[in-house]
Amino acid sequence: MLGYNSLHHPDPSDPTPQPSGPEVLRGLQEIVHELRAKFPETPVIIIGHTPYNDDGRRKDVSEVSKQINVEMKKLDDNKTIYFIDLSPHLTDSDGKQITKYFKDGLHLTLEGFHVWHDAMRPLFEKLIK
Repeated sequence: MLGYNSLHHPDPSDPTPQPSGPEVLRGLQEIVHELRAKFPETPVIIIGHTPYNDDGRRKDVSEVSKQINVEMKKLDDNKTIYFIDLSPHLTDSDGKQITKYFKDGLHLTLEGFHVWHDAMRPLFEKLIK
């Protein structure tokens, strides 16, 4: 979930420039490539950005995050790099965030972490065999 906070500035008065989606994506891809170079046999699990509840601070975060997930999924080789998209588990049939899984529209509640655990379990079981 790296890069999510880069897209979501919590303080609209913060003068720090907001990175674009492509800038965040490049950074994430570079992290994965660096991990592969330093630890070629170690599994890397990429957890996609979770669904975002737009609070009016940055209206494009949801769409940008979805695009980042699409691109990051392309790195999944099902051998040493795995991508997990939690969004289908955390959204309703309209693709809207299920609020009981989020404390503040961004961070997971205990119930949300149970969903995360259940979604991750099959991959963890595969990796420990």
